Amino acid sequence: MSQNNGKRKRRMLWIIAIAGAVLVCVGGCCIASVFAPDQAGDSGAATVATWTPLPTYTPIEEVASRARLTFGGSLRDVKTGDVDGETIVTVDYDLGAVWDEAGAVQTALRDVERFAPAVFEVDGAADVLEMRAVMTFENAYGNESEEVAFKFTITAEAAEKVNWDNVDDIGAVLEMEDGCGVYVHPALAGAWEWR
Repeated sequence: MSQNNGKRKRRMLWIIAIAGAVLVCVGGCCIASVFAPDQAGDSGAATVATWTPLPTYTPIEEVASRARLTFGGSLRDVKTGDVDGETIVTVDYDLGAVWDEAGAVQTALRDVERFAPAVFEVDGAADVLEMRAVMTFENAYGNESEEVAFKFTITAEAAEKVNWDNVDDIGAVLEMEDGCGVYVHPALAGAWEWR
């Protein structure tokens, strides 16, 4: 029975009649028939095939969509703000399970290399991107807390200079570029230096 329901849903046909027009939709294709009888009494029906348009996004909606695709369930928040005339986009996400400190560093750097180019290819989305990777840390007493493990600040000007397909160490690039920067949690500082 469930197979038949699935087939019925895929073949769903919509017929809508409003003010002398009929709109028939199957999937993403719609056919519109407009009825305008001429003076001789013919139906005067004209059929026009159209495709349902894709939704239009604002730049921040596009960035949020790309963040959801990149980080999935690990995405915490996407925010935007205007500081001194610059659009700043902040993305918070969970770094996820990592084997050790070196794995945390490599995962965070890979996240920057995957996500930053996607943000800056959206026109007008950001002048500055701030990515904050959050992890759970355990102190000497066994208490756990969620804290920012890494924070990467990237300007659009710096991102434009980077060959994202061939960059060896985006962390080093961000440390030397004006307006960019890297914060590393003290517990991960040793692994960061040995990357």
